[in-house]
Amino acid sequence: MKIIKLFLSIAGILLLLIALQFYRQSSEPHSFIWEVPEIEQVFTALGAKEIAVSEKNVVTFTLEQGSALFDGVQGNVSLYPSAPLEQTVEIPQGQDALEPKVFRNDDGLFQFVFSDGQQQLFRTAAQERMFSMKNATRQIALQVINGVTLGGVYALVAVGYTLVYGIMMMINFAHGEIFMFGAYGAFFAFSAFAASGELKLPWLLAFLASLLIAMAVSAGVGLSTERAAYRPLRNAPRLTLLISAIGASIFLQNVMMLITSGRIKYYPNNALVKGAIPLFGGVAIEKIGILIIALSIAMMSGLYLIIQKTKIGKAIRAVAEDRNTASLMGINVNQIIVTTFLLGSSMAGAGGIMVGLRDTQINHMMGFLPGMKAFTAAVLGGIGNIPGAMLGGYFLGVAEALGAQFMPAEYKDVIAFTLLVFILIFRPTGLMGEVLATKKM
Repeated sequence: MKIIKLFLSIAGILLLLIALQFYRQSSEPHSFIWEVPEIEQVFTALGAKEIAVSEKNVVTFTLEQGSALFDGVQGNVSLYPSAPLEQTVEIPQGQDALEPKVFRNDDGLFQFVFSDGQQQLFRTAAQERMFSMKNATRQIALQVINGVTLGGVYALVAVGYTLVYGIMMMINFAHGEIFMFGAYGAFFAFSAFAASGELKLPWLLAFLASLLIAMAVSAGVGLSTERAAYRPLRNAPRLTLLISAIGASIFLQNVMMLITSGRIKYYPNNALVKGAIPLFGGVAIEKIGILIIALSIAMMSGLYLIIQKTKIGKAIRAVAEDRNTASLMGINVNQIIVTTFLLGSSMAGAGGIMVGLRDTQINHMMGFLPGMKAFTAAVLGGIGNIPGAMLGGYFLGVAEALGAQFMPAEYKDVIAFTLLVFILIFRPTGLMGEVLATKKM
């Protein structure tokens, strides 16, 4: 029943967004390239009267008796301009201009040829409604695909936050920098493989090797951070751990700044995943998007199976439930905490290589904002809840992509933190609820 309600809610939201996009398109003025006298000249010759161009650049006129061009249409006629055609009609030698004309093309659209050879398409009101609906659906579908791609990265990083919180009841604010180190690990690996200008290995092998290196680098940084910044303060007040996490974050940023001299690094061109795969109605998904979605789902599914089906996963859940009792039952708490940091940091490293391949460039500050958004995704899904962190990551990614469709792009970062505020006010346990022991709550 819950799945049906969730499906109906998502379908309702998508329909509402398509309607909003349709309305937004219909309220925008149409592009045009014509001279009004030429419009009047051509349509007057076809028997049209009361020819006018509205503020939205829609050509309107009346036909008492429709010509063959309009297939018997009579009364008020509206033509909506489409994008101008790139192809122009050449003016014959010895002629200063063309005679303006309009005709129906093979798609049933009106094609106007102006005196200077430029061309533009026009649609009837019915054609414009159909086009606007298809275009609105296409735009929303593209943004959903972009959102799922972005959400895969947020989810990979968010599970690291939620794993550490479930074990240690602390927010690892250095996790964004661990993610950043993974992106750099993959960059140096790809650069080594492409030192001669071409990859020394087949792309798939180079990618898998770089992925493992990125995960190993992030895991190493995560374990070092746990050993140096968190373990000595494990029994200290939570505020002390929070301050230590912020300090570790700043320290790691500056370490990478010194290593790279603060310069932006670009992934080798022959390491990038290029191209897109068409789906339907002009909608296409980039190949890097497919890679991110597939890798994120595979890795998070693997992590979920480890936590739920393995002995080490059972130990992690036991320590998260009650650390002291787990220790009395013979579980090595230190080893479990180290394993948790290892798993969470490895996932962040995988997210790092995905962002590097998608954005093609990285810098020492790149971990801060994705880290904060991944933390928001963890809270959104329910801190301490691994499936919740996954859902929160995808939800946040789609919300951010769709929000950018209806507001200036520079405000898209506002969406994540606005959602965080609303979640903390109206549902502080997240969409799927926190998974914490009773005594911790």
